[in-house]
Amino acid sequence: MDKRIITIILAIIMLTGCSDQKILEEQGLVQAVSYDLAKKRPGSDLQPIHVGIAIPIMKGGSSSQKSLEAVARSSKEARSLLTSQTEWNLVSGQVRTALIGRDVAEQSIWRHLDTLEREPSVSQRVKLALVKQNAYELMSSDFKTGSGTFSYLDKLLEKGVKNNVIPEVTLYKFARDYYEDGIDPVMPILVKKNSSIDSDGIALFRGDRYITSLKASQGIIFTILTDRIHAGQVNIEIPGSKKSQAEFAAMRIIKSKKTVNVVHTKSGEQFTVHISIKLKGSVIEYLGKKDLSSEKDRRYLEAAMAKQIEKDMVQITEKTKKYSTDSLGIGRYVKNSMTYKEWKSMDWRKIYPKTNVVFHVQTMIKDYGKIK
Repeated sequence: MDKRIITIILAIIMLTGCSDQKILEEQGLVQAVSYDLAKKRPGSDLQPIHVGIAIPIMKGGSSSQKSLEAVARSSKEARSLLTSQTEWNLVSGQVRTALIGRDVAEQSIWRHLDTLEREPSVSQRVKLALVKQNAYELMSSDFKTGSGTFSYLDKLLEKGVKNNVIPEVTLYKFARDYYEDGIDPVMPILVKKNSSIDSDGIALFRGDRYITSLKASQGIIFTILTDRIHAGQVNIEIPGSKKSQAEFAAMRIIKSKKTVNVVHTKSGEQFTVHISIKLKGSVIEYLGKKDLSSEKDRRYLEAAMAKQIEKDMVQITEKTKKYSTDSLGIGRYVKNSMTYKEWKSMDWRKIYPKTNVVFHVQTMIKDYGKIK
């Protein structure tokens, strides 16, 4: 082949590649997105959505963020309106966090998350959180962190998951639990408190609607019930009596193990679910009159802590049964104990509140440091 023809072909290929290049300075790399309800427009029956985004910007060697907002009938329409507000090309591939306002969550959030999930450039590992107040107001606030609120949110959620005080909820996990039989999705709750953001418990969903929540102090027990953990701290208050004073113990968990056994009744629509939990850890604080250097007193404390943890687990389970939301995924164990046909013939939503759930907790004190 003529060398001139080869040169022309190579030049065309190189020029074509150049036309598709995206110059970094021209890209608005969206890091966080928020969803809130907006007021209905006169004459329209559609519920508009308030969508906000956070984009990092550099100022004199330090980073901050620029927040944009738009009110639209859908997420895609909002994106178009947001694009018109900036000279940048908005890129969603770097989104780390999606914040859901409580008002949106109380209606139905899946149509918004579904749009996000279907975006090819958006990672399935985007973190989700419910905001007790206005999601955009929290995301756009300046908390003086020096790196933008989007970064603050990302690190805060990562730390909560690492310490097992909140569940790790990604776009993928929420979608999986939303579609799967025998479990309902959950989401960590964030709240703006003065000059900081704080965790405020766990949101429990029935399908894609926010129904109720657990307290922040119940987070570690919820995580023990739903996951195998190797870190986290359980704070246990042992009630007093006429013969003894109240005691307090803090145990740092180093290992947990869960086994589940489902017992069927003859009717086939009533179940007893036995959940056995083994916890191994170090007592890092103890307020009481027992001497932990005594094996007898350690066995007493292990039994007392296990009893109190069982009570905490019952409280969480009873709340999920009260609101008919299987946030613990107990239905998955029931489903796995029967045939597919048997499972489909049941209405688990109605059966779950009548299901008997029994906890068997064992705690083992590995060490207690210098505590006496």
